[in-house]
Amino acid sequence: MADPGYLKVVVAFDDQAAYRRALKLCVRVCSELEEGLRVQPLPWTPDYLGRSDWPPIRPRQAAEADIVVVAASEPEEVPAVVLAWVEQCCAQPRTAAGLLVALLGDSGDDDSNSFLAEALRAIAARTHFAYLAPEHLGELPVGRDLAPRSPRASPRRAAGG
Repeated sequence: MADPGYLKVVVAFDDQAAYRRALKLCVRVCSELEEGLRVQPLPWTPDYLGRSDWPPIRPRQAAEADIVVVAASEPEEVPAVVLAWVEQCCAQPRTAAGLLVALLGDSGDDDSNSFLAEALRAIAARTHFAYLAPEHLGELPVGRDLAPRSPRASPRRAAGG
């Protein structure tokens, strides 16, 4: 980890429901780890490509992440550009082991054998990432903080919100 007080997580998602599932996973992971550890989620969606108001997370930035999460409510509709981007992220030189997590389908779906799941497993194997595809995330722990790395990183905080 770049900063021992933060768990840096890149979250690639296709809709808000998928992003919420990814955040729930982040909170769950933090609740299992040392007290005081905070998650720094870095959201990314294919919709951000080409938008000047939201620069994409570069693969080099993603190499600093401890965890790369791919969260998709509609895994069969995830564009190929996402797989290419995930592979670029995971293939970057790293100073520590990485974890690739697949949160595919709605919470009740079993998409563990979908094309996307198989592709992500293969990416993890090629890039020496551990691979995890949890089926049930359980309830969201209460009182966990998903704070950004610094007050400067959050426009809302900077504005006093």
